Amino acid sequence: MRLRRLVGHAYERVPFYRERFDRAGVTPADIRTLDDLSRLPVTEKADLIDRPVEAIVARGVDPQGLVSTLTSGYSGEPFLVRRTRREQARWARGWLEDLIRAGLRTGDRVATLFSLRRERPEGAGPFAALGVLHETAVDCAREPGEILELLEAARPTFVRGMAGVIARLADEIARTDRGTIRPRVVWVSGEVLTPSARQLIEAAFRAPVHNAYGTHEVGLVAADCRSSGLMHLGQPGLVVEVLGSDGRPSGAGETGEVVVTALDFLAAPFIRYRLTDVVTRGADPCPCGENTPTLAHIEGRTIDYFQMPDGRMLHPYRILGPAIAVAPPIRQYQLVQEARDRIVLKLVCEAPLDDEDRRRLRESVEPLLGPGVGFRIETVSSIPANPSGKSRPVLTLVGR
Repeated sequence: MRLRRLVGHAYERVPFYRERFDRAGVTPADIRTLDDLSRLPVTEKADLIDRPVEAIVARGVDPQGLVSTLTSGYSGEPFLVRRTRREQARWARGWLEDLIRAGLRTGDRVATLFSLRRERPEGAGPFAALGVLHETAVDCAREPGEILELLEAARPTFVRGMAGVIARLADEIARTDRGTIRPRVVWVSGEVLTPSARQLIEAAFRAPVHNAYGTHEVGLVAADCRSSGLMHLGQPGLVVEVLGSDGRPSGAGETGEVVVTALDFLAAPFIRYRLTDVVTRGADPCPCGENTPTLAHIEGRTIDYFQMPDGRMLHPYRILGPAIAVAPPIRQYQLVQEARDRIVLKLVCEAPLDDEDRRRLRESVEPLLGPGVGFRIETVSSIPANPSGKSRPVLTLVGR
């Protein structure tokens, strides 16, 4: 059984998990079925961030030989995920299979609208290397009008990107009557897709929307069911728990936090890893006839655009990308727009910021904001969570 293999491997070769299991009084022999998984302690992101690499990477695995990438970087707590190349391919395959289920075809012209990493410049999408797709990658932090111009030139048959960004584009299309972008499918992820946003996107692009929910750490978690209106859980190699505030599993119609276990990631395992997303359980199994549990609703991350004094709608990623690139190691951060002309970046750093760090941060951010917009850097010891227990990495107070 893959779960027993994972737990035994983690106990024998990953110091972090051996310490946690011992403290909980659990041994690998105690984990015989999925029902026994609840005997293991839940792991928080902060637990892993606090540990040195040799404590969370399996003994015998060279960390330098792993594929190491920062989590999306916009959860407010940057975290380096490490996988073997085979594990990385498995992670990517889950997303690709969902794109195919959503309607991706050989020969499609794909437009990808996400935050671009330095190693993947604009115009160089990840699927172009497959040789069977034409892909245009566009930085989602661009202004909506600029993105629409690029989409009109690319004439995509398949659009994928962050839900909030594509909803903003749909609003721009409706407002300006730009009706020339006609993909066959719009695939969204990365942010909460509200019913009103889905309706807006489908009306503007005249195409169905497919919603996928996942994380950089473990990959695809759930995706739309075409017939029931729910989202299917049960992705291969992933155990998903939805736990209420009392730590017990949530039933249909009940809310809880998502806790995941990746059965096939052994280099730096994720065992009972809390995602901090609150969801509502749906029917089990799905009414469509497929034997899989479902989610009815996800209360996750929504990124608001910043309204600037000159009329621009600035996506916070436009600020966070350069800031994170030049800042010293960051444990946590929050970007707050206090007013149209006043933005604050709060940082919890591993070491004090010196004058040179502050200069580099200002030089990377201030040109993006424009004249008359104040930018302040605050170093703090912690960033408090809101009443729901979650922190808001991006917050605008304009219009509230």
